[in-house]
Amino acid sequence: MPDVPPHITPFDFGSDAKNAGESTSLYCTVDKGDHPVQLEWFFNGKPIYEISEVFVTQVGRKSSVLNIESIHAEHTGGYTCKATNWAGSAYYTARLEVNVPPQILHFDFGNDIVNSGEMAIVNCAVTRGDFPITISWTLHNETINHLEGISITNTNKRVSQLAIDSVNAQHAGEYTCHAKNLAGSTEYSAILRVNVAPQVLPFEFGAEEMNSGDTVSVACSVYKGDLPLHITWLLNNKPALDYQGITVNLVNKKLSTLTIDSVDAIHAGQYTCLAKNSAGESSFTKNLTVNVPPQILPFEFGEEQFNTGDMVSATCTVNKGDLPIMISWSLNGQPLPNSEGISINLISRRASYLSIDHITAEHSGQFVCHAKNLAGETQYSATLRVNVAPHITPFEFEGQSNTGDSVQLTCYVSKGDVPLNISWKLNGVKLTPDDGVSIIPIGGRTSLLTIPAVQPRNAGEYTCYASNVAGSAVHAATLYINGMIGAVYALLAVVQPSISPFEFGAEAVNSGEMVSVLCTVNRGDLPINVTWNLNGRTVGSYRGISVLRTNNRISQLSIDSVRAEHAGTYECVSGNSAGIAKHSAYLRVNVQPQITPFEFGEEAVDSGDMASVSCMVHKGDFPISIDWFLNNQSVSEHHGISILRTNKRISQLSIDSVQAEHNGVYECVASNSAGVARHSAQVLPKLLPFNFGDEAAHLGESTTVQCSLALGDLPVNFTWFLNNENVNANYGVNIGMFGKKTSVLSIESLDAQHAGNYTCIARNAAGSSSHSSELKVMAIPKIIPFSFGEAPSNLGDSASIQCGISSGDLPMRFSWFLNGETIGQDEGINIGSFGKKTSVLSIDSLAEHHAGNYSCVAQNKAGIESYSAELIVIG
Repeated sequence: MPDVPPHITPFDFGSDAKNAGESTSLYCTVDKGDHPVQLEWFFNGKPIYEISEVFVTQVGRKSSVLNIESIHAEHTGGYTCKATNWAGSAYYTARLEVNVPPQILHFDFGNDIVNSGEMAIVNCAVTRGDFPITISWTLHNETINHLEGISITNTNKRVSQLAIDSVNAQHAGEYTCHAKNLAGSTEYSAILRVNVAPQVLPFEFGAEEMNSGDTVSVACSVYKGDLPLHITWLLNNKPALDYQGITVNLVNKKLSTLTIDSVDAIHAGQYTCLAKNSAGESSFTKNLTVNVPPQILPFEFGEEQFNTGDMVSATCTVNKGDLPIMISWSLNGQPLPNSEGISINLISRRASYLSIDHITAEHSGQFVCHAKNLAGETQYSATLRVNVAPHITPFEFEGQSNTGDSVQLTCYVSKGDVPLNISWKLNGVKLTPDDGVSIIPIGGRTSLLTIPAVQPRNAGEYTCYASNVAGSAVHAATLYINGMIGAVYALLAVVQPSISPFEFGAEAVNSGEMVSVLCTVNRGDLPINVTWNLNGRTVGSYRGISVLRTNNRISQLSIDSVRAEHAGTYECVSGNSAGIAKHSAYLRVNVQPQITPFEFGEEAVDSGDMASVSCMVHKGDFPISIDWFLNNQSVSEHHGISILRTNKRISQLSIDSVQAEHNGVYECVASNSAGVARHSAQVLPKLLPFNFGDEAAHLGESTTVQCSLALGDLPVNFTWFLNNENVNANYGVNIGMFGKKTSVLSIESLDAQHAGNYTCIARNAAGSSSHSSELKVMAIPKIIPFSFGEAPSNLGDSASIQCGISSGDLPMRFSWFLNGETIGQDEGINIGSFGKKTSVLSIDSLAEHHAGNYSCVAQNKAGIESYSAELIVIG
């Protein structure tokens, strides 16, 4: 006959929930199954011996009785009877529901007195107790109904919040929270104490403005307000001590002085004395006006050197500094008068324009602009480099020479920029060592020509040629040989060259066109040497010019694509033993304008500042038309913008007080008959400040900030960063555009990860600008799990646990409960703190009443968190 497994007769605790303190029992009976049968009890899957005040009694071989003499909340759960024999096992479970009376988590208004005008909030949290629960409040044992300024909100079924937006004297007293359900009622009270805020006595810096370098001192006195007081100084809403040169002294508990030994421009602004105590704060603000010394915008003549005869100009703009401002110029340390080819014009109260129509060597050097006002003076310098053409000191042979004599000539270039190219010709033909002469360069400015032994062939005209990037110079001397007069005449009887006239045409040639001319030597004995010069320099030094010797008498000069540098006088030089011939023609090139690049500066312009730029057309034929456009519209249509045509090549645009309407791309357009040139400058972006507020936000709240463009050109690209990392959708942060100039960042439900420094960066074609604000998020406590260990503890042993907070904002408050009851001081249990985020519970000698469920409750302004561990004690 097969073995019969056990079968348990169903059982339960009844249909109604039990009340705390009542007793109850269960009978587990095996109505089928072979002997022997083993009976066991479990509570929520754990052996029943781990549960306090639960007793099990074996009745016969097939029955077991479970008794609970006094039901508590921790007895709620599933009770399982397990029957086992050789054939198998059987289980049956009954659930016990317990009506638990309410239990209120201790609360208070804080250890400090609340100041008048502050907000006060307390939460009455019913940590235990069955629903429905009724929560109410009383003040001085009277129900709070419509007392002004007090609001009561049930945030959920277990928490009621009492809030006072602005505390005053009538709100002081004992507040009691009452909690009630079907199982019972309880209450807890806290006292609210109210304090008084400080008041600051007005102060002033004096009626007159301060000059740079003056000393200033002011005192801030707090004539009302409870101690302790904290007094701070702000300058333009930033800590005054962040500014160099400011000293703050606390004279006594209610008096603070601020001193500046040497006032500077950075010290101008709104000074605020802020006094705080536990009751509130008070402030007083006064403006300090400082005469600001001038500041000059950098200027330059350009990196390249200028040639003699060129035109240059510079504008000295004083973008900061109090009026009146005196502006003057100096060259190489000497004051510049408005003469000697230099023109100086005061084009506004803040700008001086210097121009030189025709540069000469004496204009080379350091030009300094000096700006001075009552607060001080400053200067800025730029170097003008002028390429000076060569000048040869005259030379000649000392009378007639005899055959066999030694003669020499020295060609010394007394003026002109190096490097210099110096060469010699005899009767128009370049000299070489094979001609019986010695040519030795001495330094960079001298060439020595020596004839060791004069021969008849050495007679004639010796010419020294000197050239540099600025031009060329020529000087000649004739060598006569005694006894060779007839030979010289015979030499001179040789027919010297003659050139047929040529020209480029009557009209100017446009840039990019092709031109060609022929130099034809129609008369003269061979051999004939033919060379070309442009503006006194050999054409070989110019790019784009080709020379072709078609036969002994014709040389062709061609330019495939004419450029501005090709304009000038072209000279064909032909020479033979009898002499030289020259013919020149002028090539006119219609040169289209070229604009020297300009900008408004590297930093964004503040509203109200002065801005100025100059459009200089450094190349291009006259007449030249110069026009300005703002966002493709003529600037004549915009208010507050002035344009001054300082000369034929320069137009200056000025804005005395920059406003939002002046945003955009400024374009200078220069045109002449040869073409058009354009250059534009954009305004850097400038953002309106934003912030998340001074106080921390709570978890779950929403927040929004706008990053808006105050100044700057479109299009603008906005980028957001959180703690220097790009913000994306994974953060739960939404970013959108509101129009073309505003980026909106919003967070619907704040989390701890959202705390940090948010930076908005705006970029346009001119550059970028950024603004940052910190978002503080109040995080609820998060308790690190703890336990008493897996094994039961023995009577007399010691035990301890730590309730540590891994995250959550301070201040933090800890509370401990044993089986839902507040732990008293006379129960042999010690509770202490380890730092600000750890609470330690210890028991030196375990007793039976120490067994049970220990709960740590951590609370801050953001919320409440709890964690429990069970302590099992065996005898």
